[in-house]
Amino acid sequence: MKTGKKSTLVIRTQQNYTGHNGETATNVSETIPPTGLTLKQLVERNDKLVDYSEGHNDPSELPDITKMDKVERQLYIRDVATKFREATKTYKKEVAEAQKELQKQADQEKADFLEKQKKFDDSVVEDKKDDV
Repeated sequence: MKTGKKSTLVIRTQQNYTGHNGETATNVSETIPPTGLTLKQLVERNDKLVDYSEGHNDPSELPDITKMDKVERQLYIRDVATKFREATKTYKKEVAEAQKELQKQADQEKADFLEKQKKFDDSVVEDKKDDV
């Protein structure tokens, strides 16, 4: 039989954690936060690129993301991304329909031109027959 110490479950917390070489994690974190732009600065910079002339997305109608928690922001970002994808699909569909319509119109104009040209050629041929 084995004899010796019984193993006990140790739950490590900030107060009892010892890292490498006996270091403890009780000191204040020295991690430096990123020095990039804040979310507000990013939104303000991007705001200059958005066209509000249609009345959609008026800045006063946008939610204040600074008052959102992380989950609400993620949901908002997901919602905006979904709307963007749908708008992109709609745009591509409308462009394709417009191109088809333009091609149809060009084909019709070409057919009308060829018909007029044929009538003209036929009238010229008949005039030559009359002269002979």
